[in-house]
Amino acid sequence: MGYFSGKIEKAVNFAASLLKSKRKYHTLILLGDDGKVKHIRILRGIIITLLSVQIMVLCSGAYFFSSGMRFVEDKRVMENALIISQKNYLKIRDEKDMLMARLVLAESLVNKETGSARVLKPEETSANASVTQIPRTPVNSGRVSIDNINVFHEKSANRLKIEFDIKSNRNSRQISGYSFVVLKENDIDEAGWLPVPFVSLVSKRPTAINKGRHFSTSKFTTVKLTTNIRSVPLRFKLATVFVYSVSGELLLEKDFPVFLRFIKEI
Repeated sequence: MGYFSGKIEKAVNFAASLLKSKRKYHTLILLGDDGKVKHIRILRGIIITLLSVQIMVLCSGAYFFSSGMRFVEDKRVMENALIISQKNYLKIRDEKDMLMARLVLAESLVNKETGSARVLKPEETSANASVTQIPRTPVNSGRVSIDNINVFHEKSANRLKIEFDIKSNRNSRQISGYSFVVLKENDIDEAGWLPVPFVSLVSKRPTAINKGRHFSTSKFTTVKLTTNIRSVPLRFKLATVFVYSVSGELLLEKDFPVFLRFIKEI
């Protein structure tokens, strides 16, 4: 017992002598099982090294995290740009088809008025065959009917809202399909017509049937359409409603007079 007490007293005296020393350093004192004193003078270096490593790890993690966030943001921007480009492509393609149809129609009318004849190329012959204007006759399969058509003008947003009821005439049997409304100033000047939803017109009827407003009913349902306008809405005097089946069969084509109603602004 006296042996260990002496060793401890020796260690305490050694530590006290270090504290009285003028040298500025940190010392970690270890006391072994054999009673000998072990000390480490490099504690400061170890601590500084560990802190430096930790700071480097944190900085690296922050850099990789910020790089990953920038990559995700760039990917999102590219996806949005791709979606916008696809929509613009489809819009331009539809406008091109409509302009080509109008061009072929104009050429045929000019040739008819002047009495001149010219040899058509094969591709022009096929184009003329697809857009040849025939007298438009109303279509009514008897399977559906249209009632209560209204056209509203929202002046603040320069927007038209069209509402009408589609009724099934098949004894409560379910019927589904697509509907369009073509707003017209008259039944001759197709350049001033406004299809809602917007699609190309061929032979005065909508194309891309599946772009119409979808409906499904066994009795009746209200169809609501919306479109933005740039011109004065009062010029529209006529609305032609087209109703197609899911398979693309024209079920109903009917003209209605347009009585424009204005939405009061609050």
